[in-house]
Amino acid sequence: MSGLPPPEPSDSERDILDDVREIAHGVIGLSRTSRQSLQDLSQLANADWRLSRGALTRFFLYAVLAAVMLGTAWLLTMALAVYGLMYAGVGWGLALALPCLLSFAIAGTLGWMAQDRLMLASMDTTWRQFVLMFKKSKGFEKERTDNAPR
Repeated sequence: MSGLPPPEPSDSERDILDDVREIAHGVIGLSRTSRQSLQDLSQLANADWRLSRGALTRFFLYAVLAAVMLGTAWLLTMALAVYGLMYAGVGWGLALALPCLLSFAIAGTLGWMAQDRLMLASMDTTWRQFVLMFKKSKGFEKERTDNAPR
C-alpha cells in the first residue's frame, strides 16, 4: 500500500453517509423504544395477572359462602315452617314464604358479590393494550405501503 490518505468523499457521498447515520440512529432509537414497550406490557400483564388471581380467590370464597348460606337458610326455613305450623296453626304458605324470601335475599347478595369479583379477573386492561398495539401496527403497515416508492 502506498500510505496515502484516502481520498475526500464528494458531496453526494457525504449526503449518503449522513443519511446512513440518521437511519442507524433511528433504528437504534426504535429498538430501545420497542424494548421498553415490551417491558411495560410485561409489567402490565403481570400486575393484571396478580389482580385476577386475587379476584378469583375472592370469587370462590364468596361462592362457597353463598352456597353454605343458601343450604343453611333452606334447612332453617324448613325447620321454622314445621315449628310455626305446629305451634300457631299458621298455613303452609305463610310459614314457608317469609324464611324463603330471607334466604334467597342473602344468597342473592353473596352471589352478586361473587360475580362482581369474577369481573375483576377478566384482565381487561391487558387485552385493551393488545388491541391498541395491534391497531397501531396495522395502521403503520397500511400507511407504509400507501406511501412506499414505486
